[in-house]
Amino acid sequence: TKKIKTTILRLANVYGPGMNSFNTSVTANLLKKISGRQKITINGDGQQVRDFIYIDDVVEAFNKTIEHQKENFLLINICSGQETKIIDLVKKAQELMGEKAIIEYNKQSFSANENYQEKGYWIGNNQLAFEKINFKSKIDLKTGLKMTI
Repeated sequence: TKKIKTTILRLANVYGPGMNSFNTSVTANLLKKISGRQKITINGDGQQVRDFIYIDDVVEAFNKTIEHQKENFLLINICSGQETKIIDLVKKAQELMGEKAIIEYNKQSFSANENYQEKGYWIGNNQLAFEKINFKSKIDLKTGLKMTI
C-alpha cells in the first residue's frame, strides 16, 4: 500500500485585499468600520493579542508545502510569530487610513471576573514551518495593512 503524504497548515489570522467583513476576520471588520465611520466594539480593554499573517505569505506557505514536504504527516503553524494587541491594530489602521476610529469598549463580559484572560487564541510558533518547508513570513503588519487598504 502507498502512504499519502499529508500536511495540515494551521493558519493564524489571515488578512489581505478583497477580504469580506461578513466572516470573522478581525482585520476586515475593523477596516470596514473605520472607513465607514462605524463604531468598533472592542471586548475588554484591547490588550488581547493575535498573530496576523498576510495572504501572500499564506500562499507562499502552501506552495512551499507542496514543494518541500518529505514527511508522511506534518502539522505546521503558518503565522508571523508576532503578537499584536487589538488596540495596536486599530491604531495602525487609523494611521494608515488617516481616519479616526469610533471605539466602544465592551467590558461587561470582563467585569464579572477581573482576572479573566481571553482563551482560544495563540501566537504561533513558526519554527517547524521554517525547518520542514523553509517558510518564514516576509510581510510585516504595517506593510500588509497598506496593501490591504
